[in-house]
Amino acid sequence: MTKEKSWKDNISPLAIGQILLMANIVQNIVIEHASALSWLKYVGLILLIPIIFLWPLPVFTLRKYGNISANGSFLATTKLVKKGIYRLIRHPQYLSFILLNAGMALINQDIITIAISILSIGLLSFGIKEEEQILTDQFGEEYTSYQKKVPSINIFSGIFRLIKK
Repeated sequence: MTKEKSWKDNISPLAIGQILLMANIVQNIVIEHASALSWLKYVGLILLIPIIFLWPLPVFTLRKYGNISANGSFLATTKLVKKGIYRLIRHPQYLSFILLNAGMALINQDIITIAISILSIGLLSFGIKEEEQILTDQFGEEYTSYQKKVPSINIFSGIFRLIKK
């Protein structure tokens, strides 16, 4: 007997964090913001640069190495991908979402953006832990071993690890 899923089964912290990220983007487009400290605005802009690579790269990498059916979603991998960007970090897209939230908070420096960003980053971080469990259930010991070698979102640690090799 299969259990019928409720709407609560489809709403995870990760999904809510992503919804808040999109709400943050929309409110930043619609509402005019005046930055108080211009140097923080530049730090925020610098945080946005890696997103150009971190957001789309996983799509191509998972498609290439994830053993996905021709019409399948890039998320429907049947093989654990440890190549490309996944040699550096396990969750590159989530890192890009976190950087986007932090960048917007630093650029706009208003209470609404900061509050949404903090809440979104917290939910994304919690969601990463949930996804780790899903991936462990799916790939077992192979994923557990991968977790020990590759950092979750600390890209500097991932780069240092590869250089050290």
